[in-house]
Amino acid sequence: MKQLALTVFLFFSILANAQTEKNKNNVELSKDELKFKAKIELADKYLFTNIDSATYFIKQAEEISNRIADEILIRSFLKSKGDIYKTKNDFEEALVIYEELLDSFQEKGDPYGVARTQSDIGVVYEEMSEPQKAIEQYLKALKFFENDPEYQSNAAATLMNIGVIHKKQKNYSEAENYYRRAQVIIDSDNDEDMKLRIRANQGSMLIEAGKPDKAKSILKEAYVIAKKENHQQGIATVTQNLAILEYYKGNLSQAADYFTLAGDAHESYGNLQAAMTTRVGIAEIYIKNKEAQKAIPLLKNAIAFYEETNDSDRLFPSYLSLSSAFAYNREPDSARAYIDKYVELREKYDEENNKEIIFELDKKYQTEKKDRELAEQKSAILQKELEAKQRNLYLILLGLGLFFAVIIGWLIIRQKTLKNNQLRQESKLKAAQAEIEKQNSLQEQRLSISRDLHDNIGSQLTFLISSMDSLRYAKQVAPETANDKLENLSQFTRKTIGELRDTIWAMNHDEISFQDLQERLTSHINTANQASATTQILLNIDPEINKAHSFDSVKGMHIFRLIQEAINNSIKYSGSDTIHIDFEKADLNGKNAFKVTIKDDGKGFDPEQVASGNGMRYMKERADAIEADFNLTSSPENGTSVIAVVPC
Repeated sequence: MKQLALTVFLFFSILANAQTEKNKNNVELSKDELKFKAKIELADKYLFTNIDSATYFIKQAEEISNRIADEILIRSFLKSKGDIYKTKNDFEEALVIYEELLDSFQEKGDPYGVARTQSDIGVVYEEMSEPQKAIEQYLKALKFFENDPEYQSNAAATLMNIGVIHKKQKNYSEAENYYRRAQVIIDSDNDEDMKLRIRANQGSMLIEAGKPDKAKSILKEAYVIAKKENHQQGIATVTQNLAILEYYKGNLSQAADYFTLAGDAHESYGNLQAAMTTRVGIAEIYIKNKEAQKAIPLLKNAIAFYEETNDSDRLFPSYLSLSSAFAYNREPDSARAYIDKYVELREKYDEENNKEIIFELDKKYQTEKKDRELAEQKSAILQKELEAKQRNLYLILLGLGLFFAVIIGWLIIRQKTLKNNQLRQESKLKAAQAEIEKQNSLQEQRLSISRDLHDNIGSQLTFLISSMDSLRYAKQVAPETANDKLENLSQFTRKTIGELRDTIWAMNHDEISFQDLQERLTSHINTANQASATTQILLNIDPEINKAHSFDSVKGMHIFRLIQEAINNSIKYSGSDTIHIDFEKADLNGKNAFKVTIKDDGKGFDPEQVASGNGMRYMKERADAIEADFNLTSSPENGTSVIAVVPC
């Protein structure tokens, strides 16, 4: 669960600094500057209670910003505007504003402003699921805040944000350490807003760490503070954490009520990102209650929003939940599709993120480990001293200890044996399931090829039989006419036999490699070159293409048929001298692909003036069947190009 972990620092201190600076120069604020200042104050006031009102006042301030010459007020305006966009989850816009503010502070030489803005940028990166960039910014800010007693509140906020990142990495001991350090600072300063944020984050962490009773106690404290301060975002966040707590405890009805309350609060406040999270929670309850059909639309809606906002942290559990819902609803293809999305996102996320963070966590872990070892050594020394004074009592305790150790050891061994047996059974089940899925996939491929045999070869054989019967029973057929018809039937039969061989070739392969496709295509081109006295077909393959890459037999057959149809159309209609077939590497929607181009130098045609024939339709249908990007271009006297970009 996401938390807006950074404190929105009170703007009044900035305004006080602004006033002090102006008093030194004996300059009175203009009417525009007074209005500008008032609008910013109102925007800050409503930031955590009514985001729409905050947005309204900051837009009013923006309308007169170009008439303001006071640099301090302008920086205050940028800070408030960035905070509003961050709270509304428009992170890209917030990042642009904060970067502009950071440049302004650096140019002025204001280290406090620089550190505060770095902390804000860290929050944005954290919300954008870029923890490495976030922690880099937090550490830069913390280095300044911790060295100045005046900015201990800022240091507490930054410590809490670092703790949130550790919590997301499931390193709960480190997260608790940072929360505790922040809490010590805030308790001494009596900052109610920060107390609320720290306790809300501690409660969320304790839920994940499996400590529900302690989590509930801390969340109740946070709720009291939120109500007292009329902190609408805090109320919504704490209520959502209570919903998660009741869900883990099995109180589904109460969890659903909390989720509904939290979702309404988030939506009224304008935080759609958090509102979508409550919908995912309600969907999980539907799944638990075996009402998967109710969960599916909620999850689809949430996933669409998360994909649009690139929210990887929330997409992971949502993909898994929707896959489970489809599985309960007996839609295995859809369930498998969302599992694949989860795996793809996880691989990308693991590859791109957390390398530096993991290194830091490991370093801190090793430090803690050494501290524990020292503590254990001290404890051992004290224990030996105690043993020397209480030898007799120790022998009795040792006997009892050995007895219980044997019992516990037996229980551990028994539990481990049961767990190993269970793992073996699960492994066998997974292997069997994988084999079943493989067989189902092969069966689907063979059914598809069988349909191709029935639709194409079957119809062609029916035409041959019909034509021969027509010729057989025709009366008074001239010998020349009969010979022409027989010749046409002979050519049609040879074509049918060729297509049948191609289909049998596909059926004989569970998978078709690019090398297999190249060999089959070369054979077809050689045959076509021998049959045609006027047209030469040339094949060129980019050496960077991986020829060992394999397709399933159905996909391989569709690719071959599409190219074959394009060649036949060119030979039949274009009157070209040369046909070029080129394969090269490509990219399709961010995925590896290859592009095949079939281009002739024939007479061409105007696609808008020529109705699509069967050949063009068949090529488009085969491209759609393999999810390829298909394009046909032509113009009179400029030849024709058929291009298909095929995903690997």
